Amino acid sequence: MAKGWYWRGNVAYYDFEINGERYRGSLGIRKDAGIIDGKTPNERANIEVRALMVQHEQKHSIEQIWEQTQKRLTGNKKIPADTDSIIKIWEQKGMSNAGNRRNQLYFSHLKQFIDWLHLNYPAVKYVSLITLDHTKEYITWLRNQDGAPATKNDKLTTLKMFFSHLGLAVNPFEKIKPMPLRQIQRDIFTPKQIGILFNQSTGWMRKLFITALATFQREEDCCLIKKSYIHLEANRIKFPFTYKTGQEIDLPMLPLFREIVEDALNDPENNSEYLFPELAHLYTHNPSQIGKEVKSFLHNNGIINTLTEVDGYAKKVSTLDVHSLRHTAAVMAVLSGWPLPMVMKATGHKSLDMVMRYINHISEEQKENYFFQFGKGLPGLPVQQANDERKQLAELAYTLPLEEVKKLLSIAQAKKVIPAFS
Repeated sequence: MAKGWYWRGNVAYYDFEINGERYRGSLGIRKDAGIIDGKTPNERANIEVRALMVQHEQKHSIEQIWEQTQKRLTGNKKIPADTDSIIKIWEQKGMSNAGNRRNQLYFSHLKQFIDWLHLNYPAVKYVSLITLDHTKEYITWLRNQDGAPATKNDKLTTLKMFFSHLGLAVNPFEKIKPMPLRQIQRDIFTPKQIGILFNQSTGWMRKLFITALATFQREEDCCLIKKSYIHLEANRIKFPFTYKTGQEIDLPMLPLFREIVEDALNDPENNSEYLFPELAHLYTHNPSQIGKEVKSFLHNNGIINTLTEVDGYAKKVSTLDVHSLRHTAAVMAVLSGWPLPMVMKATGHKSLDMVMRYINHISEEQKENYFFQFGKGLPGLPVQQANDERKQLAELAYTLPLEEVKKLLSIAQAKKVIPAFS
């Protein structure tokens, strides 16, 4: 390591000591970047690390370091503060190895900041003029917009990534800390409500409800299932990755889910790579419409949807939605006897703690209700049918509030139909 830098995976890092002080970090150069300004990645890394060592040896002032680093890393060029110029440099440095969908997300995050900058600070024409004050003001603005804290943190991470490869002496986003995350405590659907979801919904909404409950997956993964994920002979659906965690998921297909899968595969008008093209189009072009229509469906069918205030959201957030079906599936699986590691494999969580978040907020009344209703709402799970009215009435008693059951018992006791209980 005498040269002061090394490859960690595909990225060059520096690590050297000057006057008893150690300096470590990324050089922002990838091994597969190809020729950079006429130099190979190895040659460029040698140049970069030598320049850094000279800077620290000579102990230049902050102003000198800023100016010289700027000139050295940017070739003395002024980088316009516009989306296309920043993306071009990022791609030239070989950093654009994400998939097309992820890259488009990166670019939209960057464009949002640049648009805000041009609107509020039109005099800032070059990236070298963007200061910490600008970026703090933007992040404050961003946090006051509606949306999930995790999404806002993702935007901050994206901007840190882009600006770390522009040759700036200081990344103006680097010192900004992400928002603390607060999970939305979603409710779960009851077996009766699940029956309403399956029986009253139609079209893409019914497909989404069944898919979310039968596969344990998030809305994005359910909407963007590709035909290649389906293996009918093996009766399995295999997600090569999930969009949030990248996890691979392999699950058997429950009968009701298989039914809508076969219908989709046999649809002569479905020439798309996606299993449910209407859902895929909705999610990629207007995902908010899905939430709005689902919320309207729940309201019109008498399913109470509570709202809660969550940091980072301008409006109260629904606690019963499509994502609640993922929670519901996990709860039903546990109460049906699944070992927690098996539930974790189905949901794609990376730890049992994440699965336990779904389980811990379930009330005792809900647990009793789900245990008694064992599998009734889960598509395709074998259910023993009631063979007499007595059993049906017993099942009904479990769905009523406890006080109502007590009232019915007191009436029966008063008529001496049943003995009094102590």
